Amino acid sequence: MLRPLCGWIALAALWAGGAVAAQPMELTEAEQAALAACFQIEDDAAVPACIEDLQLPLPPEGRELLAMASDTGLQAAHERWQQGFDAAMLDHAQTLAARGDARSLLAAALIVPIRHDEATEQPLPDTVDPAAWFDTARAVRPADPLVAWLETTGCMVPRLTCDANAAIARLLQVDGDNAAVQWRAINAALDGGDEIAARTHLRLAAQAGRFQPYAGDLLTLLLESHNAAPLPPMDADTARVVGLIHRLDRPATNADVVAMLSAAQWAAAALPAMAGVMQLCDPDGRDHDPKLRQDCIAFLAKVAADESMVTFPAIALPRLVELTHGPQRAAWQSQLRDHTWIIEQYASSLAGGADADFPYRVAADGELEAIRHQMQDSGIPIQPPADWLPRNPRTRALVTTGRAPAG
Repeated sequence: MLRPLCGWIALAALWAGGAVAAQPMELTEAEQAALAACFQIEDDAAVPACIEDLQLPLPPEGRELLAMASDTGLQAAHERWQQGFDAAMLDHAQTLAARGDARSLLAAALIVPIRHDEATEQPLPDTVDPAAWFDTARAVRPADPLVAWLETTGCMVPRLTCDANAAIARLLQVDGDNAAVQWRAINAALDGGDEIAARTHLRLAAQAGRFQPYAGDLLTLLLESHNAAPLPPMDADTARVVGLIHRLDRPATNADVVAMLSAAQWAAAALPAMAGVMQLCDPDGRDHDPKLRQDCIAFLAKVAADESMVTFPAIALPRLVELTHGPQRAAWQSQLRDHTWIIEQYASSLAGGADADFPYRVAADGELEAIRHQMQDSGIPIQPPADWLPRNPRTRALVTTGRAPAG
């Protein structure tokens, strides 16, 4: 599940440019190149020694992590805990799969630990087959929309062959009034070169009663499934290392690991591509007829209003600014400015590390509301100062002029 101890400690401590430290490292170009070379070493155990030889100006946190990465006792403690963690997840995945319903089979396929060959990084044959669990789950009728949704967004399960078009057909049957489902159908139609079908699905997305991209359902499933496993206690050494790596300002717990693991899987799987809709709703790419523009605005307004993932408004709002005029454009510009402020300030709110409750707030209330809560806890205002403008030149231009800069 996790990179070997010495390697992921060094990566967390140093490759992010001192992200774990209160003050990031300031390295010359030559030092950055030398540091990059250390991380190309295949032997994880040799990475800390390589970094130590560089004599870089490490912050105290980095120095402590580097010492931990060379401590064989810590490595052994972590390995013992990791083996116990994986064994508990494997047992619980088998228990879930034995229930036989689609949602339990899906959960089993998502949480089972997958061992990889260190040389090829390919999944190793094991005593369980998560691909078979997923295959059984997608054969259940009526179709489980979350199973079908995950199949449309890419194969997360090793050795599984996904059929996105078949999954979209199942989604349209069981959840056709969901604009997010129509959005997947838009992309599939454009991928197949059928613009008439794409246009039909865009009209249906504009008319749909809701936009529900299953993000909350997926994260809830991951959190509940991981938490239900009877995990072994985390020893003090492993707790100290994991807590320092993730900037928790305290020793970590199994709850922290479950939260971080679930959030990482969720982020990798929850967001499908928006390219198809952006292509269809490109204000400069073609001569738009009024109905097409109207459908684009109606659909993208639903996407912008969804708070389950911070990315949805971030993608939809700039295009809404470009597609509208007058007071309507001004309203979207204001929303884009407010949303960009939240995105830019979010990293600052994590200076002390996100706590284990964060993914649960995301699952319950959406990622945007969870970020607002985190910002408030850190003393960061939710609304931007009156004179604030986004850092990104394109976003700043859209906020101030309503037009993206040339080129």
